[in-house]
Amino acid sequence: MKLVATDVIIRFSKYHKLIIFCISVLLFFCIPQKLFAQERPPIQLFSSEEYQAQNQNWAIDQDENKTIYVGNNAGLLQYNGSGWTLHQVPNNTPIRSVKVIDDKVYTGSFMDFGYWTKSPSGEMIYTSVSEQFGIELLEDEEFWGIEEINGLVLFQSLNRIYVIDLDNSENKIIESDVEISKMLKFEQTIYLQKMGLGLFTIENERVIQKYSDQVFRDNRLISIVYFQGSTVFITDNAGLYSEESGQIVPSSLNTSLGLSDYSIYSALKLKNEGLALGTISNGLILINNQAEIDYIFKGYDTLSNNTVLSVFEDSQKNIWLGLDNGINCVNMASQFIVYRDDEGDLGTVYSAVVFNDFLYVGTNQGLFYKPWESDDPFKFVDGTQGQVWSLKIIDESLFCGHNSGTLIISDEGDNYWVNREQGTWDFKQLPLHPELIILGGYDGLRILEKTEESWRLRNKLDGFDISSRFFEIVDDQIIVNHEFKGLYSLLIDEEFSEVKSFNRIPLTLGTGSNVLKFSNSLIYSSTEGIYRKEKETEFIRDSILTSQIEPFENLTTLLPVNGTPELLWCFADENILFLEPGDVSGDPIAELIPVASHLRNTVAGFGNISKLNDNKLFIGTSYGYLVLNRDIKPSEEIPGIELTGVFSNHLEKEPMALSMESSGELESRMNNLRFNYAVPYYQSTIRTEYKSILEGFNENWTDWTILPYHEYENLPPGNYSFHVKGRIGTRETPNTASYSFRIKPPWYESNLMLVIYGLLLIASFFGINKLYERNYRKQRAKLIEENKKEIALKEMENKQVLMQLKNETLENDIENKNRELAISTMSLIKKNEFLNTIKGKLHGKNDENLQDVVKIIDRNLNNSDDWKMFEEAFNNADKDFLKKVKSRHPKLTSNDLRLCAYLRLNLSSKEIAPLLNISARSVEVKRYRLRKKMNLPHETNLTNYILDL
Repeated sequence: MKLVATDVIIRFSKYHKLIIFCISVLLFFCIPQKLFAQERPPIQLFSSEEYQAQNQNWAIDQDENKTIYVGNNAGLLQYNGSGWTLHQVPNNTPIRSVKVIDDKVYTGSFMDFGYWTKSPSGEMIYTSVSEQFGIELLEDEEFWGIEEINGLVLFQSLNRIYVIDLDNSENKIIESDVEISKMLKFEQTIYLQKMGLGLFTIENERVIQKYSDQVFRDNRLISIVYFQGSTVFITDNAGLYSEESGQIVPSSLNTSLGLSDYSIYSALKLKNEGLALGTISNGLILINNQAEIDYIFKGYDTLSNNTVLSVFEDSQKNIWLGLDNGINCVNMASQFIVYRDDEGDLGTVYSAVVFNDFLYVGTNQGLFYKPWESDDPFKFVDGTQGQVWSLKIIDESLFCGHNSGTLIISDEGDNYWVNREQGTWDFKQLPLHPELIILGGYDGLRILEKTEESWRLRNKLDGFDISSRFFEIVDDQIIVNHEFKGLYSLLIDEEFSEVKSFNRIPLTLGTGSNVLKFSNSLIYSSTEGIYRKEKETEFIRDSILTSQIEPFENLTTLLPVNGTPELLWCFADENILFLEPGDVSGDPIAELIPVASHLRNTVAGFGNISKLNDNKLFIGTSYGYLVLNRDIKPSEEIPGIELTGVFSNHLEKEPMALSMESSGELESRMNNLRFNYAVPYYQSTIRTEYKSILEGFNENWTDWTILPYHEYENLPPGNYSFHVKGRIGTRETPNTASYSFRIKPPWYESNLMLVIYGLLLIASFFGINKLYERNYRKQRAKLIEENKKEIALKEMENKQVLMQLKNETLENDIENKNRELAISTMSLIKKNEFLNTIKGKLHGKNDENLQDVVKIIDRNLNNSDDWKMFEEAFNNADKDFLKKVKSRHPKLTSNDLRLCAYLRLNLSSKEIAPLLNISARSVEVKRYRLRKKMNLPHETNLTNYILDL
């Protein structure tokens, strides 16, 4: 294959390449590139940036788990509804063909073919069949087709067919001298197209020519299908051919549907018996089972790219397109049809109505119309520039509520304004006066009146100037709701010319409020609940109606469906909630239609749903509109949820994929886990949500979330069981995916260590007990020792007390003896002084008798007995002093010792003189001599020295 204008590789000769290139260029420039937007089923667009691979996608298939596989230039793409995964073959080459057979995904690529299987951990493992069988491939060989028949798998390249029998490990090669442009399976027969020769079949491993018609020699065969009672051959540039009476003839569809004008690259027979034709540069053509074109998907507002390389219909009737640039999924089974105005020609749509077989659409840019149920472009209604708020059919006239007033529309173009004073919100016909219409406007209410041929503005209801977007007529009252100012009751005069009085009805206000009729009652609704009017100005909370809106977090204003006032609606989270009166029980009938918020995308508080016919509802959006077919019910069967991967890791390491076929047992450090899961459901209009719980860690399920994974960090050791379930719209998956695992405790918490800890605890107990006993003994011994010491101390204290008493007694004795010594000394001093005085008196007298007295006096003065008595008293008072002095100074005489004794008593020389019977001068001399004998230094005081001994 080679590049055409759209970069599609086709396998033709150089001559054919040039022809196709020229045709493609002509198609590119001749066909208008900007087409008007058309109503189409929802399409999900996947860009190469989103699936993280290259642009071109060659083949698509699906396995029994509803997982989608796509052959891409970068490898094998896998999609499970939550995300894309790219798997590359070992030589990193493009994958041209994909075929799911049982549990294997077979692929053909450049210089290789093989199959993929899913490991227990969910990873895709590739096995090269060509290497497994040791097959020597041709140079630059690529494999463009894979088919299965009777347990054999056939791989087609441009020059060979490889027949593989995996069960018996056998293979066979069917050679071809010319290019094999196509291999396909039809009615249990394998067909081959050899360029320039025709169409062949393989029977008993032999190639047999089936058709040699010129169309098969000159044109590449795309597919063979059974359509409308005959076998149809779809070619690339010659359109469709069928076999009639053994002849290959052009199909009438080439003319009726203009198929000869298209270059077809891929084709598929659909489950609804229709056909899907993928073209080069002209998008996708869908033909229904009545041989009519239902849709042509082409252009900027539909597909990512207009060259369709592969077409596949999945189990949910979605049509997958492998494009030259991107992957698209067309939701053919959706309840919704989408009209996208990406160029902004319409603007934001606020109202719509079908009137006289024309669809009228009111937007922020004016009023547009087109024939109902046609792909004709919208046309603008002249003179309606500006905001259109409402469109209503009353009395066979179409009323347009406009920012500039009120306009009456005629399909013949005779439009006329009946009110240009103020902007108009809404219209309501008076029940008892059908010739009158109340108009709710920016500055209150007005009356329109029907004359013989037309409507005219009759008057404004004076006395009330509040904006009246929401109002209802109840008997002789008009109830007006203003979202911010409140709810008002207006009393009108009989002529409807003025508001006689109005009162504000006391009611708890909430956002998104409205007043409207439902089931023969007047109700007030807001985010606070729904209230039913019981008396003239009293509203009571209606618990039954309120219970219908309470489960939702995000609600828009409750509004009537335009054209069906008894059918109420609002957006409730990711759904449209419809309420309509019930049967005789009176309970309302509620219906939830899931629709993703990004798809409806309306202006808050100004949404619009209008009745188009008995089964279709029109929903205005900011980019165009949706058409809801209430007759199409979503499939009762929804796919189950499955775990797509369980990963465990240490915080500093790469995640490790765990086997999902058995319970996991993880080391303590591998306690960070991630669970990936998916519901393979591919409707883009409905959001898939998930909730999970980890038993052993969580007590409650998580809230619903769109995230297809859950992560846990630093899980503690223990046994866990992870459970996850999904929800598509309001329906939960029929199963819950689960995975059980155990996180081992760290080595220091293992069973062995617990035993060791137990033994250590027991040993510690005994050790502590021994230590306690030893400590007890020590404490006891210490107490005994302390008691002994205390007793000894007390004994010592007693001894000290006794000793103190003895010392005191001794001190008293010494004191007494010192006193006696002092008295004795003083007596001697006094006696000697007295004797010396007498002697002095007697001195010089010659009387012999007096001389005898003097001698007696001298004997008494030198009486040794006095000294002995003194010495005894001195020794008693100061024991060992004289011995101590004698031992230190052995040269001292008895007189010297006597002087020392007197000095010890701290007596002065004058006091010592009488005791020695010498003069004080002589005492000084004796003191001097005593110092010398003692060898005392000059600075040492003799008395102090003796006192210190």
